[in-house]
Amino acid sequence: MRFLDIEVQNFRNLSSVRLELGEGINYLWGENGAGKTALLEAVCVLARGRSFRSAQAADLVTTGQEAFTVRASFLDEHRGTQTVAVMRSRIGRSRLKLNGESGKKLSDVARILPVQVLLPSLSDLVFGSPAERRRWLDWGLFHVKPDYLRTLREYLQLLKQRNAALKSFGRGDLNQSGVDVWTRKLVIVAEQLDTQRRDYLVEAAAETLAVLRLLSPELEIATRYHRGWSESESLEKVLSDSQARDVKLGATSAGPHRCDIELSAGAAANSRASAVLSRGQGKLLASAMVLGQARLLMRVSKRNSVFLIDDLGAEMDQQHGAALFRILREMSSQILATSTHPLGESRTPMPTPETMFHVEQGKITLRPQR
Repeated sequence: MRFLDIEVQNFRNLSSVRLELGEGINYLWGENGAGKTALLEAVCVLARGRSFRSAQAADLVTTGQEAFTVRASFLDEHRGTQTVAVMRSRIGRSRLKLNGESGKKLSDVARILPVQVLLPSLSDLVFGSPAERRRWLDWGLFHVKPDYLRTLREYLQLLKQRNAALKSFGRGDLNQSGVDVWTRKLVIVAEQLDTQRRDYLVEAAAETLAVLRLLSPELEIATRYHRGWSESESLEKVLSDSQARDVKLGATSAGPHRCDIELSAGAAANSRASAVLSRGQGKLLASAMVLGQARLLMRVSKRNSVFLIDDLGAEMDQQHGAALFRILREMSSQILATSTHPLGESRTPMPTPETMFHVEQGKITLRPQR
């Protein structure tokens, strides 16, 4: 997949901009606050339905306006040229169109717009909470396993129901059999979810390590999957043993919603990566995880990802930054990269961009190649 053009209206400080994009690297440079990150954010909202900076629609709409609109045309590997548009009001009302047709689900659009976001905070994938790594896992599975989203949604709904049952039991409004009903249903779907995640991670981890060997061969990394409960016991037994505590908490303490991916580093790969890696090394590992995931999607689904890279070169030296772009080039990925420096002054060496744009006070201007 690659974008052909993008149009943004009333999104943060971008009142009205339209860009025709090149196949490879699209380089946007300008001062901080000029609107570079806002453009990437708008693309992310279009593709994923949410911003990577704010969950509130009111924060995204230009001051004095009632709604923002983001439109794009893109080339899909399987369907040819497509169009997509999203409009969202300040109070959160939303309209989504795919090829001019309303009533489409966000998941319908997200599935055919695989967009990966490389932010300065990318190392949170290594140093952050397990929720960061679960989101990485869920994004990959959503794109390569058509039934995964249904399974995940079913599990989360059952989890909500069981938590409500635990609270009712704690108040004396429900008997034990009422909790057991939801526990049994939860366990069945949890095991399905666990199997899908475990199988996917085997392939995703292999691709990650392959990318890491190209990006930073000095790093020795191992991955280990933690499913969210003991490997030696069934989930049904774990939930039975922990019920007294769960009733006090009003929440289920074990299950796929507690899963994590343990990242280890070192010669024997036996030390927690978050404890021994620098921020720069953590970003290299996180970058390999994202690129590896995109390579797996390309291999399994024959679909290329678009990469949004904000603050090019942050926490990454020239050698590793150049390696990153070589890998992206080999993947034939379309890239939207921002920097505060004009081309040639960037801290990260990169191939010549297909298009260059200067961003200034919410205006984006195409700059000719020299």
